[in-house]
Amino acid sequence: LEFFTAGEGTHYINGVPYHVQPGYVYLLIPGDFHRMQLNPRYEYNMWNLKLAVEVPSKELSEELHRLPRPLCACLDAQTAAFFENELRFLDTCLQGSWNNLMAKNSADRLLTVAHFAFANNTPPSSVFANDPIYQVIQYVEKNYPQEIPLSQVAAFLHLSENYAGVYFKNATGLHFSEYLNRT
Repeated sequence: LEFFTAGEGTHYINGVPYHVQPGYVYLLIPGDFHRMQLNPRYEYNMWNLKLAVEVPSKELSEELHRLPRPLCACLDAQTAAFFENELRFLDTCLQGSWNNLMAKNSADRLLTVAHFAFANNTPPSSVFANDPIYQVIQYVEKNYPQEIPLSQVAAFLHLSENYAGVYFKNATGLHFSEYLNRT
């Protein structure tokens, strides 16, 4: 379970991009593949919580597995504030002499709030679906073992090579060649 309190970028879960911003929360379960492309112009801060299989109650775990994947959402400001406070409390439980039951209850509260957000929020990816950069990124994700010249991207975007490079850099924060190498 990860929760962003600062920063911006793109998170790919199972090949689909999602916009990362403060309040973005996601939960990976076995079988999910993911990677981050955070905008280097912004500092980011996130909480990363690794849960043992026995931490969530059986009922909550079953409810989470019933939801369509990927499990991600952008929390509203009030819910995000609660979520961060609960993470701080859990951190205090784990760092201090608090008992494990309090830590487990805190983790259950976090997962319950996340479950509600995952079940009731529109996935944050909808802004990317029709974006030509999203289509270029999808193409790169599928074909990166092959050579992909910028001229091919430019033709796809119906732009000159120079402008395609500028367009890609403005949209992703990376030069196309750097993005391709990282991929």
